[in-house]
Amino acid sequence: MKVDGNHVFLFPYEEKDNQEESSEKLKDRRVDVFNLDAGTYVTSVIFPFIPYVIRNDYAYEMRYGGREEFTIINKYKIDPAVYGK
Repeated sequence: MKVDGNHVFLFPYEEKDNQEESSEKLKDRRVDVFNLDAGTYVTSVIFPFIPYVIRNDYAYEMRYGGREEFTIINKYKIDPAVYGK
């Protein structure tokens, strides 16, 4: 679950979450979006990853590079339609 302002992004549990192969975990994930102020369901969307954080209409993906490489942080703009705007 990730919270951005008055919206919450829920990542439902999937059977593949128990699998050992991490490549399966990184594939498209369904996300349910709810408006906390109104207490209503807004929409479902597909994310190609589980964001490290969601803040100010942006999703941040963090890929740890290990001890020998830099950590890579990718920033993605979330379409306003996801927020019901």
